[in-house]
Amino acid sequence: MVNGTDLNSKNHKITSTTPLNKSIQLYKAGFSLREISKKMGIPRETLRIKLVNGGLKLRKSKRDMPIVLHEPVNKLDAKCAELLAMHAGDGCLDVTGRWSFSSNKNDQTLVNHVANLIKDVIGVVPNINVNTNRIEIRSGHRQVFNYFSKFFPIGNKTFNVNLPHEIMTSKDLDIKHCALKGLFSTDGSFSFKKNKGLFPRIEFRVKSKKLRDQFVTLAKDFNFKFNFNTQSERKGIIYTAYIEKINEVIRWMNEISSVCDTHIKNYNHWYKLKFGGGA
Repeated sequence: MVNGTDLNSKNHKITSTTPLNKSIQLYKAGFSLREISKKMGIPRETLRIKLVNGGLKLRKSKRDMPIVLHEPVNKLDAKCAELLAMHAGDGCLDVTGRWSFSSNKNDQTLVNHVANLIKDVIGVVPNINVNTNRIEIRSGHRQVFNYFSKFFPIGNKTFNVNLPHEIMTSKDLDIKHCALKGLFSTDGSFSFKKNKGLFPRIEFRVKSKKLRDQFVTLAKDFNFKFNFNTQSERKGIIYTAYIEKINEVIRWMNEISSVCDTHIKNYNHWYKLKFGGGA
């Protein structure tokens, strides 16, 4: 009831004279922006702006309300290590208090995997947004932001990012394996030379020397010996690690593997061309 009028009635009357006041009364009565937009004939985004400028605090929609499943896992395990490594690769903590992870729109398996790790490890259901060429997972919930900010800097981490000390010093090979897999899935690549004997290449490229060196160190624990070099490019120095021996490339994809759709697609294509069968 507003001013003695039943707003839930299809034939309700509102005494306010301006569309804004009518809209405010409807919103306070429990009508959604969609319903008010339809009733008043005002585009929803225009209505939203008018209500906010009119001093009204809008309710959060169910879609925008974060779903919290449980408290974060407070002990380092394989899932935690993989998630932290993936954040080191493609994650971001911005100064507004939001966490995000960005990937190519074709890497849907990777995106779903990261979203599931967020739920399992941190206990919050993140939002997934699809743009023209990218998919972004994001969350503004403080539980997510606080978890990552314990291990990583806020803002641009491109040149100084590195894995937490706890991962590098762990005696648990499952933790190191998942960290290595997480790094490769985000900052690694698989390629091959089509016109030169189909020679394959596993590569890891980053702008942080420490992260590249950590990748090489972790790989040694699984008896992979990477070559590495430093390249100067227009946007700065790139630190690279790579292997090109066919047997080692196959062993890498079998033992370390990747959850990146593009890696798996390219590897299976190469394997079929090289050996005439599926990988």
